[in-house]
Formats: sequence, C-alpha cells, structure tokens
Amino acid sequence: MATAELIKKTSLEEVIESENSIAIAALIARKEAALEEARENAAFYAMLQDGEKADIEAARARLLARQIEKLRAAI
Repeated sequence: MATAELIKKTSLEEVIESENSIAIAALIARKEAALEEARENAAFYAMLQDGEKADIEAARARLLARQIEKLRAAI
C-alpha cells in the first residue's frame, strides 16, 4: 500500500521560494521591528523579575533573528 504525505510550507518558506526581493525585503523590515520589540519585552519582563515571560520573549527574539538571517540569505 502506498502512502502519501502532505507537507505544508510555512509562509517564510513560501516567500523565500517566491524569490520576490521586494516581498522578502518587506518581511525583513517587519521581522526586524518585531525583533526589537521582543528584545525590549524580554528586558522589561526581566526587570520585573518575571522570568517566564522574559524567557518567552527571548525565545521569540532568537526565532526572529534566525528567520531574518534566512531571509537575508535569500536576497
């Protein structure tokens, strides 16, 4: 019996594969703004000694940084 596997690409993968440099540049700009916000939020929550929220925002910042690097490599 044959099996089929459905794979859904992320919006990030779809933009990179589109090779649309304008769309990629726009996404980089949005993600850079979100990265700055995540870093500020992490620092704010750390100041409030809310470690859980600080960790969540720090993880978000790391994810955004990785995504930005992938997008820059695609240009």
